[in-house]
Amino acid sequence: MASQDISSARAYPNLVALGASVVVVYIFTTAIYRLFFHPLASFPGPFWARLTIIPSWWHTRPGDRHVWLYNLQQKYGELAYEIIDQPVS
Repeated sequence: MASQDISSARAYPNLVALGASVVVVYIFTTAIYRLFFHPLASFPGPFWARLTIIPSWWHTRPGDRHVWLYNLQQKYGELAYEIIDQPVS
């Protein structure tokens, strides 16, 4: 039984490469879209906040997200933004 699992995994080595390639292409095209073609791409803001929601999450954990957003507003002006995937409630 175990030998069948190993041999079936060896039968599709290109499937793993295809899956990895799809993930890399998705990440690359999403980054290009968010940096150049997104409607908010022309507004100033930190680089990593333009690509992911991780900076917002990072500042939410210790509870200083409001301070981070205030500092962004002071640095970039009234037009500072961050990418938000969920609606704000």
